[in-house]
Amino acid sequence: IAVCLEEETDAKDIVRDIRDPKVIESVVELHERLEAESSIEKVQSIAPYFQDRVPDDLEGVKKKLASAPGAEKFFNDDFSIMLVYASPIAGLSEEKVKAATELIQKDVDRTTKPAGVEYKITGMAPLINELLRLMREDMVFTTVIAAIIIFVILALLERSLTKGFLVFLPLIFGITWTFGTMGFLGIPISVSTVMIGSVIIGLGVEYGIFMVSRYYEERERHTSAESLKIAITNIGSSTFGSAATTTAAFFALTLAAMPMIQHLGQTLALGIIYCWIAAAIVNPCFIIFEERIEAKVLAKVLQKWVGSD
Repeated sequence: IAVCLEEETDAKDIVRDIRDPKVIESVVELHERLEAESSIEKVQSIAPYFQDRVPDDLEGVKKKLASAPGAEKFFNDDFSIMLVYASPIAGLSEEKVKAATELIQKDVDRTTKPAGVEYKITGMAPLINELLRLMREDMVFTTVIAAIIIFVILALLERSLTKGFLVFLPLIFGITWTFGTMGFLGIPISVSTVMIGSVIIGLGVEYGIFMVSRYYEERERHTSAESLKIAITNIGSSTFGSAATTTAAFFALTLAAMPMIQHLGQTLALGIIYCWIAAAIVNPCFIIFEERIEAKVLAKVLQKWVGSD
């Protein structure tokens, strides 16, 4: 925690030296609050040097600090910043570290602060929390952008929004199931897993393309049931080999020593498996459903057209 002098403030009677007795009293109060927290393992500050009393003037504080060994490590050279070290209990999970950081912030907010002084929480815990927040935002943003681009391309290639959506549908299921499994298995969002959404969309889109394209090719010569049977038999078996080899390659990453690389391999392998399952098993149901809806709509249009004549 950095206790800093505010450079720009309209407050009157502001503190000009971070060793001011009012600042020392504020730090002593914060030190006591932090020591009372069960999730804080260790607190270090200049507070122990002033356990008896805080001098009434700046010169008294200076003399006290001059006689205290190691006190200089809590200050910068121009005495505009003072540091307070609060260490959460080692081994805390991400959620508990975040909770400990929020707890420290509450203690800081409750502490009496003199005019012209501000408290800033720094260190690895808040840095990691901020990094994870940015990564989650980037993951959502990149996944949405990739999904929009892929859907537009599919709609243009298929020359139909409905057919483009049918091709895109396995990706929706694949991404949803993958993130759900990550939460169930406790796989965290990290630097490595933040990009899986875009990667799964890029690699898994081919299964839907093959399935839908083959179905409509066969539909020109066969009934709906026969076309679906041919598409699933031929395309399903061939794409299974592609999905299996890709999955095996990603699963090989689980042999890495770094947990982040292991998580990357696990999530990408799951994503490919889920995309194939969605394309080979779930997608045919929606193909039939879309065709029946289209037939009903066309029948209603024809009835209205005949009735108007």
